[in-house]
Amino acid sequence: MDPEVIGLFDRKIAEAEQALAGLKDARAVYLKREVQRAGQTSTRFYRWAPIDAIRLTLEEKEVAMSQAELHQILVDGGITIDRARGEGNIRLSFKESLKLGRLVEKNKVIGLPEWEDDKF
Repeated sequence: MDPEVIGLFDRKIAEAEQALAGLKDARAVYLKREVQRAGQTSTRFYRWAPIDAIRLTLEEKEVAMSQAELHQILVDGGITIDRARGEGNIRLSFKESLKLGRLVEKNKVIGLPEWEDDKF
């Protein structure tokens, strides 16, 4: 085992870790600026699939909600940041999820298929 080679690897690893830390910092700054530019208050749902964000929101609220309410929660949560068709993706996700049975609409509110009727 050559100590010089090991030392070279160690230096390269340290340099790569330092560069990665710099990239993470730059990403955080960029994301903060995008959130401010878009008037967002949160990045909670940044890069989430709409159906996952919808289901989590419904699970946390434990009550069915209108599509407009859920849509606004997702937008406020930053789901549309860096997405050219973010709003359209949300609408499409509602449509497809209702069609596939991943969400259920009763009494003009949306809930989870496993819920009892009293949550609607």
